Amino acid sequence: MDSDHLLVGIWMKVKIKKYKKGNLTNKGRTDINKLKDKQICKEYVECFQNIIKSKQLDIERNLNVDKTWEHVKESINEASTKVLGKKVSKTKPWFNTICEEAVQRRKLARQELLIDTNNEVTLRRFRTRQKEASKILRCEKRKYVQNILETAELDYKTHRTRDMYKRVNDLRGGYKKKERFLIDDDGSLITTSEELAKKWASYFEKLLNCEEPNETFNFNFNQEIKESQDCEEPTLEEIKLQINMLKNNKSPERMTFNQSS
Repeated sequence: MDSDHLLVGIWMKVKIKKYKKGNLTNKGRTDINKLKDKQICKEYVECFQNIIKSKQLDIERNLNVDKTWEHVKESINEASTKVLGKKVSKTKPWFNTICEEAVQRRKLARQELLIDTNNEVTLRRFRTRQKEASKILRCEKRKYVQNILETAELDYKTHRTRDMYKRVNDLRGGYKKKERFLIDDDGSLITTSEELAKKWASYFEKLLNCEEPNETFNFNFNQEIKESQDCEEPTLEEIKLQINMLKNNKSPERMTFNQSS
């Protein structure tokens, strides 16, 4: 059959375009580790108190809980920005001044070698600086990792499990998606944000609107003091030590959650 149609064969390479959700900017995380410094912690508390006092009239006028929380949230964020600042992430936190000086010496030796590549003296000097820099970088990185492992071991002994896992995960590196879930009454996992919000609302509704107990416990404080007069009062350092050894970031009952931030 005669036809003016010609069969054409082609090869096509399809590239799928990535979908971006708007122009989102990375705001960064607040450097909460600075709160471990007593002076910075005191400055943060004073700054937050001053900000919340300036919004006291607006808080008293609005009886709505959501609006009141918005004022408190804005005060916390404003105080955090002024005092704490944003956390600066480093790809190589172990790279200190010692490493920088070693790399600079290697760079200068390489520049001298490039001027005259046939010079045996500059070649030997460059190889020496190269070995020296590699040795220093490897040594400083090992010291950094060893320090983190020792700190993680101390966190484990003092029941700071969350800090321990955070340090170990930082060493592993890589992106980890934040997963939050709850355990339902039947033992199944709740993963969606809507179901999580409903579960928390149901939990707090039962917790805050519970019935008064039929039996109450009467504690005779004066009698207990008389019987234990021989016991010495704990010192402030002993109280702080016991508080630091308590397990933190624990949810009540079986409503456990996993947070990898």
